[in-house]
Amino acid sequence: MARKAERIFELYRQNLNELSEYKNWTAFLRSAAWQYKYSFADQVSIFAQRPDATACASMDVWNKDIRRWVNRGAKGIALLRENGGRYYLNYVFDISDTNSFYGNEFHIWRYDNQYDSAAVEALERTFGELAGRDNLADAVVCAAHNAVLSNPEYIDRLFAERHDSFFEELDQDSIGIRYRLTAEMSAAYIVLQRLGYDANEILDEDNFHFISDFNTPETISVLGTAVSTISEDILTEIREAVSLQQKFVKSQNAVYNENNLQERSAEHGTDIQAQRRVPDTELDGIDRALSDREIRNDAEDVSAEQPQEQIQFLNKLYTDFGNCLYLAVAKEFLLCYNKYIFENRKIAFTTEQF
Repeated sequence: MARKAERIFELYRQNLNELSEYKNWTAFLRSAAWQYKYSFADQVSIFAQRPDATACASMDVWNKDIRRWVNRGAKGIALLRENGGRYYLNYVFDISDTNSFYGNEFHIWRYDNQYDSAAVEALERTFGELAGRDNLADAVVCAAHNAVLSNPEYIDRLFAERHDSFFEELDQDSIGIRYRLTAEMSAAYIVLQRLGYDANEILDEDNFHFISDFNTPETISVLGTAVSTISEDILTEIREAVSLQQKFVKSQNAVYNENNLQERSAEHGTDIQAQRRVPDTELDGIDRALSDREIRNDAEDVSAEQPQEQIQFLNKLYTDFGNCLYLAVAKEFLLCYNKYIFENRKIAFTTEQF
């Protein structure tokens, strides 16, 4: 193992040994709430190096996907990786280590309690009937409880890793009780914290009475892996429910706006109708805009002496380039039409204008 990788590994193991204390465990859970998509091992490494980090990603993701740049001299957070028995490090950077030359903003997802009902319903659909669903906090705790019960394989793993821990003299049922209570409270803590609650006001030290029993790197790793997986599942369900609700509201608003414009058009005539965004393609809108303009101008403004070749030129130009015009270009086209054609001036269009 490379020297630096060894140091990161030792730091990781040291933090594992300290997590069985209540204050250290809840401090870790608060950090993990921001890194819920990372594995437990990565969450521990991030907590050990940058406990205040809120949004971590590799340099490639910041640069190429988000278009933000890592500050010169920023210190990356080292994450341990293994490939074929060889250990190496990957680095991620917190959003506080980045900047945007182009002014690109990166908004960290934050929950809005107006979606509580949708979130509760989503949790019940995914994790089963919830004993408490009067508010989202209760629903989260109950969803975590159900999720832990649905994943008993962690108890088997914990029983296999009990050596040299406080679980060593306990039977599997006793270990299971301690695991389930601690895991469901820990997963709920992460979710509540990420949703904007102060988890310490909802879950106190009594809810983590058995955390001190996970006093070896092996036992705390089993617990942490379960908690990381379950909390991610719950938060993913809530985020998807919020996203679906937002899309529904947006579609309803679009229908309302469309109906409202139609009603206004019927009441006020063609002035409103002409301002509507046509619900088909933009090209259809261009066709109608140009046709209406030509009809009105032919009736009102075009003089009998207008050069016929200019009219033919415009018709050919629109036929040749109409398929690649956008609405903004069409408006500019009409301005040129008024300014030059109807004042009998020479027009000099180039393909670059389209």
